[in-house]
Amino acid sequence: EFRRVLFRSSRGKLYFANVAAQRSAGSLPALGDAESYGRRGAELAGRHDLANAVADFNRAIELSPREPRYLVQRARVRLERGEDLLARHDLDEAVALKPDMVEARLARGMVLIADKSFVQGREDLDAAAHALPPDAELHYFLATVYAGMEEWQRSREEFDQWIGTHRGD
Repeated sequence: EFRRVLFRSSRGKLYFANVAAQRSAGSLPALGDAESYGRRGAELAGRHDLANAVADFNRAIELSPREPRYLVQRARVRLERGEDLLARHDLDEAVALKPDMVEARLARGMVLIADKSFVQGREDLDAAAHALPPDAELHYFLATVYAGMEEWQRSREEFDQWIGTHRGD
């Protein structure tokens, strides 16, 4: 099994790619509907067969172009492949289709923050926080992200939200 190592200096990260898995893209049997492609794409992504995962998400999007979940899933795989601009485009489309989709807003917010677009990133994080139910575990995560951005007031608000519904934790 061959691996390729990529270094993204802008993010300070190393990425490992399974070259053998990438070469086999498109060799999987056809499925019947978008949901099946989405499930298999998620399974392939979990096994780091990223090329086939993208191919399955592409097909899911073709079959169900108004479903933002597949765009978000493909964006996550594209980020793992180092295809940041393509991932950002997918997340922009997902947010356009469903502006209150927490997963899309959170993912795009994190991408924007990584790209040092703090104002836009915070807008997405704020939208995600507002769309979350009061007892959501993600309030804790958002609190830590805001703290990392030195947005102390927002961090405290998110921690207060989380503590208020997780007294036993």
